[in-house]
Amino acid sequence: KRCKKEFNDQKPTFNISFKKNLIVKLKENGCRLWKDKKLINHFSYLFIRDCMIFFPDWEFTDQEPKNTNEFESIQSSNWNDVRLKPPPNFNSDFGWRLEFRPMDTPITVIEKTALTLLATIMYRMINDKELKLNFYCKMEHVHDNFLESRKLGAMTEGRFTIRKYICPILQDNNQTDETVEVSMYEFLEGSSSFIGIRKVIELFFKNLKNSTIQNITEDEFWRYFNLLVKRAKGDLKTLPQVLREFCRNHKDYKHDSELPCSILNDVIDLVLKIQRENYHPDLFGDLKF
Repeated sequence: KRCKKEFNDQKPTFNISFKKNLIVKLKENGCRLWKDKKLINHFSYLFIRDCMIFFPDWEFTDQEPKNTNEFESIQSSNWNDVRLKPPPNFNSDFGWRLEFRPMDTPITVIEKTALTLLATIMYRMINDKELKLNFYCKMEHVHDNFLESRKLGAMTEGRFTIRKYICPILQDNNQTDETVEVSMYEFLEGSSSFIGIRKVIELFFKNLKNSTIQNITEDEFWRYFNLLVKRAKGDLKTLPQVLREFCRNHKDYKHDSELPCSILNDVIDLVLKIQRENYHPDLFGDLKF
C-alpha cells in the first residue's frame, strides 16, 4: 500500500510482445501471478534487450529448462542497483535473493565490510515489521540521486532527495510524502529537517534480542559506521580523492589530464600497497578495526 501509483512517475520501456505472451503462459499454467501488474511490468522491462550472455559449459535446448541460466543471461544484462536474484536451479535451497549492486567496489576489506554491514542493516530494518520504515519516493528523485552521486565530490558536496518522514515510531507517526534534500553526512547523522539513519539504527539495535549483525557486535558496527560518517563529513578522504591527489602531485604529471604509463604503474602500486596493508592514513585516520 505504501508503494503508491504516483511514485512510479517515470515511463520505462516494455517488451509488449513478451508481456502479452507471459500473461498467456501464466494463465495456461494456472498461475495467479498474471494479475500482478507490477511483476508483469518488471519482467517486461527486463526483456527489452536482445543481448544474451553465454558461457562455454551452458547447454540450451527447446525443452523445459533445468536451471535459471537462460533467464539470468537476460536479467544480469540489465544492471540496476538492486535486483531480484533467482535460485541457480529449480532444486536449490537458496531461494530468491535480493542483490545489492554498489556503484563502486572498495579496495580494502575494511571498506567492503562497512558497505556490506550498512546494506545488510538497511535491508533488515526495512523488513522489520515494528519499525515500519518507509523510503518510497518518486522514481524521478531516484534517478536524480544517481546523477548527483556521479558528480565530483558527491560524498561531501552532493545533495540528495529523500523522503522526510521515514520512521513513524521516531517521527510522531507522520507518514506524509514530503521530501527533503540532504547531504550524505546529513543522511547518516541527521539535520534540522531529517532525522538521520543513526537514530533509526540505534532504535533497531535496541529492539534486537541478539544485538549482532552478521556476527558483528553493536560496538563493532558503529566503528564501521563512523568510518562512513567521517568520509561524508570530509574528515577522511575517499579513494578517488586519494588517487586524484596522488596523480596531481606526481613528478611526471603535466596537468594536461593525460596519465603516462609511469603514473599508472605507480597508481597500481599504491592501490596494491593499500590492499596489502589494509590501511592508508588519509582513508582511515586513527580509526582502528
